[in-house]
Amino acid sequence: MATNRNASIDAMRFIFILFLCPVHCPAVSPFPNGYIAVEFFFVLAGFFIYQSYKKHSDIGTIDFTLKKLKRFLWPLVISLVLLALLDRKGYIYPHELSPDGILSQYFIRIPEFMFCQGLQLIDVGHYINVTLWFISILLIGGAILFSLLKSFGHKTISVILPLAVLLGITYLRSFGNCGLIWRPQLPGSPFDCNLIRGIIEMGLGVILAYVYEIKKELFDRYNTLVNVLGLIGLAGVFLIVCAKRNYDTLSLFLIPMIIVACMQPETIYSKLFKNKVWSWLGGLSMYIYFIHSLVSAIYYIIVSKISVLNELPLAVSLIGYLMVCTFAGVVLKIVSEKLYKKTF
Repeated sequence: MATNRNASIDAMRFIFILFLCPVHCPAVSPFPNGYIAVEFFFVLAGFFIYQSYKKHSDIGTIDFTLKKLKRFLWPLVISLVLLALLDRKGYIYPHELSPDGILSQYFIRIPEFMFCQGLQLIDVGHYINVTLWFISILLIGGAILFSLLKSFGHKTISVILPLAVLLGITYLRSFGNCGLIWRPQLPGSPFDCNLIRGIIEMGLGVILAYVYEIKKELFDRYNTLVNVLGLIGLAGVFLIVCAKRNYDTLSLFLIPMIIVACMQPETIYSKLFKNKVWSWLGGLSMYIYFIHSLVSAIYYIIVSKISVLNELPLAVSLIGYLMVCTFAGVVLKIVSEKLYKKTF
């Protein structure tokens, strides 16, 4: 196990993935706004993009992106293949053996296998694993930010990203309702909302990492305040997850509090999550994310055949679902790592 992992950050990864997974299985979800976990992962990704830029500024943008793509490759392929096999009538059995039929059933899936789902370049109708839009935005948005840092350095942090974050949030709010949740872009707009959402939140993470780096002594001096704000941030995000109304833009203030508190030593986070098991669970969260759509689909198939499962208390269904997601994530990780060793 890597010794340089931050157990507090890994604990947050696992906790937030537990908020996110039930969103795609509404029958077991008590979290109306569990999708807010995506905001945490985007901001955190930006935080680490800046750290990667500082440590590996000699790496090119393409190599930086290929390194991330390599990490996601087998979980992506396995999850897509398993879901296609589950819905064989939709994805495998031929529907119409004409040019249009073949293209619309098979070839139109190629962008999804190439991590381009979130760009909305092709009107697919529905994706095999619809939740993986996040991964494509993470790769493409991350490449854009890394390239900006390499090309413009400090100007990216002091000018470009602050403007992009402010204008991006303004654009997303221009739809008439406050929120960051997915929606189609404005008619005639060339900007995909998912891509903007990802870039502005990763940009916020880059700015946060820079501030944390240059003001580390200040954070150390006021460690108690950081500790308190970190707890407020986590409590606030939990309330947003459970609230009936939409408060997700508030998370852009709360999530940085959590990340800084996790990075700081001697906070309640470092004391609560010092056990190495949190690092293992945090590393597992990515695999849980890739496989949870399959678990959700299987859940509805089983419930349709065993109706008594619908009568179980929500808490029991939720715990059972999350346990299965975690177990499936372990299996996916084991299989993926064996395939990595054989192919790379």
